[in-house]
Amino acid sequence: MVVLEKAERAFPGHILDKSLIQEEVFYRIPRYVVEYLLARMGGQREAVEKVRKLLEERYLGPGHEQWIKDQLLRTGRFVLIDRLEVQVDLQTGSYRGRIPSLGEHLLEVRPRLAEEHPGVLYGMWGTLELLYDPATRKVRLGQFVPFEAHLKDLEPFQRGRQAFSEEEWTDFLLGSVGINPEGLSERLKLLYLARLAPLVEPNLHYLELGPRQTGKTYLLRNTSAEAFVVSGGKVSPAVLFYNQLTRRPGLVPTYEVVIFDEIAHTAWEDPSVISILKDYMESGQFSRGGRTLATEASLVFLGNADDPHPPCDPRPAQRAAGGHGLPGSDTRDPSRPRVPQDHPGAPLPGPGPGGGLPGRGPAPPAPPGLLCGGEPALELHPAGHPRGA
Repeated sequence: MVVLEKAERAFPGHILDKSLIQEEVFYRIPRYVVEYLLARMGGQREAVEKVRKLLEERYLGPGHEQWIKDQLLRTGRFVLIDRLEVQVDLQTGSYRGRIPSLGEHLLEVRPRLAEEHPGVLYGMWGTLELLYDPATRKVRLGQFVPFEAHLKDLEPFQRGRQAFSEEEWTDFLLGSVGINPEGLSERLKLLYLARLAPLVEPNLHYLELGPRQTGKTYLLRNTSAEAFVVSGGKVSPAVLFYNQLTRRPGLVPTYEVVIFDEIAHTAWEDPSVISILKDYMESGQFSRGGRTLATEASLVFLGNADDPHPPCDPRPAQRAAGGHGLPGSDTRDPSRPRVPQDHPGAPLPGPGPGGGLPGRGPAPPAPPGLLCGGEPALELHPAGHPRGA
């Protein structure tokens, strides 16, 4: 309670009880979006029912494209919650919006939207008003109310940090990303925080092997909108780096963190992917389509390892016996020669009373903490500067 009292004094209006997000319906969308909505609804227990009702009414997700079109054709207007990504068409001098709920059907977007909310160029959650014009037979975006706000001034949070000891601040940071620090050793706390390092440190690449259901992917995916997860399957240079046909940047130039989940099952079929990834992890830039691009995105490689001493075990004997890589992974795995640091995920607890992972088994809810999405955001560079500033 001492930490909570300090937090409420240091960050008035920015503290949220993390136990409020323990609702099944909330796991359909990123946690930082849910936290933003709960805070807007008052941040108390009464807000849970309001947000749950709002999501049931307004968030549809993929698979409802035809129903939304039907409603637009009948009424000319539809309001929903979704992630909006705006594309710029230089040939026509226009802006087009894409939302998962409408599939490949694009929206007409007013030019000033990207100026008012630059985040829409990379993808931004919010409430959207869709309007259908029978004359032009096109769908345009009416009002857009974003859920995410970018942190512009760090000084109030730097001042607030001074009220905490190092141990209190560590526990508070863990609580802010939904992890209960109670019962965790100092080493485990630091390992959890290390998972967040790619969000605040540019061009930081690491490999983590660990048991299933320990939150490897969950933590990064639900802490920041700047993280994108590639879940196994095939990867191509066009998707990762630059699409030469559409002239559109790929995932690496667009996001701050690109996460390769289930990397043992990722197919690196195009040899150029391996070469470009190795070059990028070493130099921070890549060449594609006759041009060289530099970016600060961090790459995270995640894999499941049931062995208590996986190949990344820091002990020389186990490392020599297991080698460096993932069980069953392709010998061309790009993480093998270029990843500067292994994250020993095996010691991190799985679901259970000591796990502290939200919504995972009987683990207790995380203590109150700062909002993970919107304002404020916990994306501070170790030196106290925003990432990429």
